[in-house]
Parts: sequence; C-alpha cells; structure tokens
Amino acid sequence: MEIDISKYGSYFHDGRILEMEHGIKSIVFALEGAELDPDDIVDDLPLSTDDRLRGRLHLDHVSKILLGDSE
Repeated sequence: MEIDISKYGSYFHDGRILEMEHGIKSIVFALEGAELDPDDIVDDLPLSTDDRLRGRLHLDHVSKILLGDSE
C-alpha cells in the first residue's frame, strides 16, 4: 500500500534513518519519525505499533552529496 506522507514531513524530527539504498543517481531513505499524537493525523494513516510514522524518501537525479560543512 502506498500513502502520500508529504504533509507529515515535519513529524520526522527527532527520528532516525533506518536504511539507505543508492543507485547511480538515486537514493532511497527509510525513515522513522518521532512519536505522533493520534489527534495530529488527518487521514486514515496507519502507524506502526509504537505510534511512530515510518516512510521512504525517494531522491532522483542526485548529482552531489555533501556531508557536514563540505562545499
């Protein structure tokens, strides 16, 4: 099942990266967000058993990755 989680982007604070897959010009991050209050959910959005939001962020056409203060 695919669900658009874009409106919940701000809830991924204090979360973690669970997994990262990369190709030549693409990266997919599996993310886990902070715990959600059920009152904040506006759709029929299934949460994991611990009330956290999990999702995948797909980035395509990646040309450069910078770490820290790199330029």
